Amino acid sequence: MKLGFVFDTRFIKYSDNYYSINLSSKVLSERYLSVFDEMVVVGRYKEVTQCPVGKLAQSNSDLIRFECVKDEHPLKRILHFNKENKHLKRVLNDCDAVICRGWRGTGIARKLGKPYLVEVVNCAWDSYWNHGLLGKIVAPIMFAIRRITTRKAPFVIYVTNSFLQHRYPTNGKTASISNVALEKYDENILPLRLEKITRKSSNEKIIIGTAAAVDVPFKGQRFVIKALAKLKKQGISNFEYQIAGGGNNQKLKLLAEKLGVSKQVVFKGSIIHDDI
Repeated sequence: MKLGFVFDTRFIKYSDNYYSINLSSKVLSERYLSVFDEMVVVGRYKEVTQCPVGKLAQSNSDLIRFECVKDEHPLKRILHFNKENKHLKRVLNDCDAVICRGWRGTGIARKLGKPYLVEVVNCAWDSYWNHGLLGKIVAPIMFAIRRITTRKAPFVIYVTNSFLQHRYPTNGKTASISNVALEKYDENILPLRLEKITRKSSNEKIIIGTAAAVDVPFKGQRFVIKALAKLKKQGISNFEYQIAGGGNNQKLKLLAEKLGVSKQVVFKGSIIHDDI
């Protein structure tokens, strides 16, 4: 059986391969190919001239094929909406079932009579509202679309226990399943780490960090940077903040410089899941 996986996100394309931060072929295989024989992924792509191996994970494989459209400015995408829909319809028509991460593809899957499932992994309102004036204009529209499409979906997976269920209810069957892939760990790690920190002298460096996209405001890295500045005013400047994540970090860099803590903030860029 063939699965169509619709995810309206941007993948990086180099040669004939596709790459992403967290959707490696290993992750996709473990999640979906334990049920399906093969899958085709539909999203957007940006082509690059240098191989991103080491920064991003390869997402395609022999059993995972990509049928993405070229990424464009949002206004151009609106103009080419029918073209994207025709492409999506052609790809999904050849699939036995469809999983939509978000709302894209739900209407087409329904019209084609394909069994489909919706993955609700974030809040449309929060995602757009925090992106300036245009985001505040778009947020109510995307919020309404997400609510309507989720309510109509026959099957829905939420990554929360109650928050997203409350904002985007459905009449279909549901399950609460986290989309975070955690490796097995030794339970002694935490007490050993706390003991190590306790033994540090007051002027020894303490490294803290986050792993999230750096150009998505609701991820909240700016609050850590502001906290560093408050501590510095109190004479405490032995913290180093390491930020892992892709995207444009210019706003966070400027904030760190403005608050005088740029030497304490280290941008690590994209780091593949296995290396986090």
